[in-house]
Amino acid sequence: PPTPTRWTPTRASRASRNISMRSRGSSRGSYVAGGYLVLYESKLEYWVALAYRADPDVDDVEDQPQVVSYVDDDHVRREHTFDFRVPFRDGSRMLVAVKPSTQVASTGIDRVVELVAEQISPAVADYVCYVTEKDLTGDEKFNAELVERPRSLSLNQTDLLAADARQAAAEQEVTELNWHAPRFLDSEAHRDPNM
Repeated sequence: PPTPTRWTPTRASRASRNISMRSRGSSRGSYVAGGYLVLYESKLEYWVALAYRADPDVDDVEDQPQVVSYVDDDHVRREHTFDFRVPFRDGSRMLVAVKPSTQVASTGIDRVVELVAEQISPAVADYVCYVTEKDLTGDEKFNAELVERPRSLSLNQTDLLAADARQAAAEQEVTELNWHAPRFLDSEAHRDPNM
């Protein structure tokens, strides 16, 4: 017989800034992960967060962490809010910017990531990177959601979902989850050509 579960109220988002839930050009929303409300400003951010949460080396995914200051190429102090802060099980932490590949050049996020990585205190983060839709395949997005789904269900629902997954696996080949979070050392703030 199933054991009763106790409902725990969802805790507020840990985001350092509020995001507008109204937008004409993107899909904004929230979901619950680790007991916290997680906010996202695009479907790409949603998929990236789920992919990180599915990575066994990742301990948590924190949305919209505290603003980071850096000095740009013109020696002007700037601020940037990364989309996620990802603590790893080994104790290291990474700041992640998420952008559609079509906006990387126009927003200069690649240079922002390089500058932040060069200047950031090790007390804030060990790694800095950006992720685009090109870093995730359709199978990886599907698998990330498949890994996340049981975390939000009761024990009875999880048992039913596991039975459904076993049935689906029997009917077709299930792609193995092999997406691992890109990681960049602060001295190597660049896109990995193998990603």
